[in-house]
Amino acid sequence: MTRESGRLSVTGLLLVLAIRLSAQSTQPTLEETMSFIANSFNSRGTVSWTTTIPQLFGARWTTTNSLTHVHADPSSCSLAWKSIESGSQEKTVETYSVQLQSVSGVDVQPYSRGMLSDYEWEAEVSPETYLVDIRTTKPIAGQRQLFKKHKLKSETKLTNDREARIQFPDEQAANRVADAIRQAASFCAITRLGS
Repeated sequence: MTRESGRLSVTGLLLVLAIRLSAQSTQPTLEETMSFIANSFNSRGTVSWTTTIPQLFGARWTTTNSLTHVHADPSSCSLAWKSIESGSQEKTVETYSVQLQSVSGVDVQPYSRGMLSDYEWEAEVSPETYLVDIRTTKPIAGQRQLFKKHKLKSETKLTNDREARIQFPDEQAANRVADAIRQAASFCAITRLGS
């Protein structure tokens, strides 16, 4: 190897290293990512939509969903919140505590496809909202309370303790939050492997 080609190799290596360090410095930290997720949950506001079932004489009802008690803790890699969903006669309150290192997937899908597929009849929803669907390999800690006419009727574990869904009014916001949750889960998985 000549002296000149040796200098070129070292210069090339330093350039690659500088580019990698530059790329790493623009990537948000776990703390910044968790803060973004918490702020997105808190600033989301109340999401409202109307469901109509044409085959059932046009039966129609409006539902609202709000989030409270949001806590994103980078030191324990946990994300917790309370979801309150209210209709005319019923209210469902669910609490979630997700360990991000157990996240196996995060997707975004329209509410009409994700939630209404469980309906026996064909249902229409307006306006369309978007679900951030978080799946885990380990059970999610949480509970589900059902209220009818303001009275507690049942209190159980989550019906599906390996999936959590958060609703957003627009697809762009849902995708930004989903990307941040994936990023935080990746950070947490690396941290767990390193310890």
